[in-house]
Amino acid sequence: MQEPLVYCVHLLIISIAEEFYCRGVLTKELQKSFSRKRTLIIVSLIFALIFHLNESFVQNLFIRFPLGLVLGIAYNKTNNIWIAILIHTVYNSLIIIIIGGQ
Repeated sequence: MQEPLVYCVHLLIISIAEEFYCRGVLTKELQKSFSRKRTLIIVSLIFALIFHLNESFVQNLFIRFPLGLVLGIAYNKTNNIWIAILIHTVYNSLIIIIIGGQ
């Protein structure tokens, strides 16, 4: 019974940490020098290709880069990091359900 709780905590911590860094730090800093669109693309690439180095380049490019775009757009439209965290947590949860925690 402890395993689902561990997954939930793990997913929430990862979602919060990645979103605070990507949307809370990187996005705010890069928007000082770049347009919102350019910042969105740069941060989404960083999210996909650096945070997920243990996955294949193709998988990151076609799955995590679009996810990064969705998370960034949600953050930009709402100016609320918790929306991005919620979407990220739901995504992570669905992946765990689909692959069975492998």
